[in-house]
Amino acid sequence: MGLIRKLKSSWLPSSIFFGMFLCWYMLHLVHNTPGRDPDPHIDEVKNFPVLFDSAPQLRIIVLTYNRSKSLKRLFESLLMADYEGERVVLDVWVDRSINGEVHNETVQVANNLQFVHGEKNVYVRGQQAGITNQWLRTWKLSDNPQEICVILEDDLTVSPVFYRWLKSVHTTYENDDRIGGFTLQGVGTIYSGPSALENVNVSKKHLTYLYSMPGSWGFSPKLSQWKEFITWWEKTSLDKSFHPLVPNNLATVWYSENRRLGNAGNMWTMWYIYFNWKFHKYVLYPNIQPKHQGFSHNWQEPGLNRYGHAGLQPTGPLVVKWLPDFDTLPSLPPIVLTNGTVLNELNGKITV
Repeated sequence: MGLIRKLKSSWLPSSIFFGMFLCWYMLHLVHNTPGRDPDPHIDEVKNFPVLFDSAPQLRIIVLTYNRSKSLKRLFESLLMADYEGERVVLDVWVDRSINGEVHNETVQVANNLQFVHGEKNVYVRGQQAGITNQWLRTWKLSDNPQEICVILEDDLTVSPVFYRWLKSVHTTYENDDRIGGFTLQGVGTIYSGPSALENVNVSKKHLTYLYSMPGSWGFSPKLSQWKEFITWWEKTSLDKSFHPLVPNNLATVWYSENRRLGNAGNMWTMWYIYFNWKFHKYVLYPNIQPKHQGFSHNWQEPGLNRYGHAGLQPTGPLVVKWLPDFDTLPSLPPIVLTNGTVLNELNGKITV
């Protein structure tokens, strides 16, 4: 009997400890097992890993995963850009695979970059974030109204004067509440009607135009409007029965197909398109002719969210020098509907 009591007394604490460890491990495993469609509300992507610098004039956010060569090419164009001696912060966010693996070559390229124009930060995700979280959970929405942010995916290159363009459009349209952001891409694509997938064509006398489609090939949100969008998205996306479907829009077709395949969580742009449609918001596009020149170039390489993009028009050539007209942008740019119809803001008539 004494031996049995001794065995019981030694086994009981061990069994309690083992049970506690097993519970902790199972909870850890469930929380950290990556899924096909990452949850956009996970804690890690809400809580930023470090304190951000609060006073740059420009914050460049680069989103990457496993395209080290593409990332290096983008870095080279960023190094060649003119920042006019102003304070720049470069944040590189490296995502992980569905299995939680990190692409070491990409991390090495990010760490090795000598960013001579300012501060550089490299953030490697602790678990897979996915495209939506990479886009919507990387710019800490500070109260610094002077900060310009531009979000770049790694398969882009930028114009040497892209920052000067961003300064010009942010200053010119600062008080236009219809405008939620500014795109660097020079090509806009028609998203409805018989001309779907053709280029948006606006008279060359207009250097800019407004369009509800996001222009994600180099996107610079307006701080106040981005806060409004993020707040709306955080609340609305919690309702799993709601889907951001916009009538007569090609993006809705792509979203529905991605949803059928279980990849709808990668298409953050559908939420932004719906937000613009519902609240009558627009993105400002450059309209620099000939050949739809832009301040970014998309190499359209294979990636995580290529469905539907194969039919889009390739980006035009980069703007390589600053023109005097860029300093006097129109205060009332025309509006383009998703079927390509161009409306003159001044008199409501269709322009050519």
